Amino acid sequence: MRLASSRDFDLAKALIRAAIARRQPVTNELCYTLAVEKLLNIEAPERAKWIRTLFGEITRILNHLMAVLTHAMDVGALTPYVPS
Repeated sequence: MRLASSRDFDLAKALIRAAIARRQPVTNELCYTLAVEKLLNIEAPERAKWIRTLFGEITRILNHLMAVLTHAMDVGALTPYVPS
């Protein structure tokens, strides 16, 4: 991929992972971060937990909005009315 051709391997993995998860990159990165913290027995600060929860909920709401709006587009929300 041209996205990662001039970068080191670890950065390239992160960029590719974010590019693949277009709808919910924050949620995917949060899952990875929580797994690494659990493996290393690291406790995140309270403020970080609040920020993560906030961004996760915003992402969830935006995903629902996108699902509803794309469904509306599929069933003809912008189809012009042409009287016969």
